[in-house]
Amino acid sequence: MKRKILLFIAIIVANHAFSQSWLDKALKEIEGNNPLLKSGLLWKEAKRAEASTGITPKNPFVEAGWFPAEEKGLGMKKTWGISQSFDFPSLYFQKVKKANTSKAIADVEYKMLRQEVLLNAKSTLIELFYEKKVLDKLKKRVEQTQQLVGWFQKRVETGDASALDLNNARTRLLNINDRLISSEANIATLTRKLAQLNGENVILLNDTLITIPLLPNCDTIISTLKANDPRFALLTLNGKQSVEDLNLAKGHWLPNFEVGYESE
Repeated sequence: MKRKILLFIAIIVANHAFSQSWLDKALKEIEGNNPLLKSGLLWKEAKRAEASTGITPKNPFVEAGWFPAEEKGLGMKKTWGISQSFDFPSLYFQKVKKANTSKAIADVEYKMLRQEVLLNAKSTLIELFYEKKVLDKLKKRVEQTQQLVGWFQKRVETGDASALDLNNARTRLLNINDRLISSEANIATLTRKLAQLNGENVILLNDTLITIPLLPNCDTIISTLKANDPRFALLTLNGKQSVEDLNLAKGHWLPNFEVGYESE
C-alpha cells in the first residue's frame, strides 16, 4: 500500500517533481521510438489531410462532340465546351470551419495518445527505479541475515543459543531470499516493458535520486489537470463540430452556380 501511495504521489506531481535530466531524456527517447506513437502520428496527419478534402470546387467538366451541320453539304461540325460548378459562397466558409475543427480534433486525440503512452512510461520508470532500490536493500539484508545465521550456528555449537533461534534466523533468510527473487523478477518484467515502449530498445536507468516536492493544494491540482487534460478540449471541439455539421447540412439546401463556355 505504501508503495502504491508513493507512486501515485510521484505521478500526480510529475510536472513539478521530475525535472531530472535522466528521466526527461528517457521519456524523449521513448516518444521518438514508441511504435504506437509513430502510427498515431501518421494517423493524425492522414486525418488532417482528409479534413482538407472536398473544400475546393470540383474539377471543371469538359465535353466535345461532332454534330451534323444545319446546312446541307457542310458535313459534321465539331463542338466543345467547358463548365465549372460552384456551391453557395457561405457553404465554403462552413466547410473551412469544419475542416479546421476536424484538424484540431485530430491534434487533440494524438495528444491524448501521447499523454497516455508517456504516463505509462513515466510510471514504469518510477516503479523500476523504486524496485531497484528495494533490491539493493534486500541484498544488504540477505548479507546481514546470513551473518546472523552464522552467528547463531556458532552459538548453538557452544550451547549459548537454541536450535529454535537458529531455525528462526534461517526462516527469516528464506523469506528475504524469496522477496529478493520476486524483486528481480519484477525488475526483469519492468525492464522488458520499457524496452517494448521504446521500440525494443533497452533503456539504461541511471542510479540517481528522485526529488519529490510538497504537493500543491487541491485547487491548484484540479486547475492544472483541467489545463493539461486534452479530454476537456475534446469535449468542446466535439460540441463545436456538431454545430458545424448542422450548419453545413442546412447549407446544402442553398442554390449552387454553374458557369461555362461552348464553341464550335
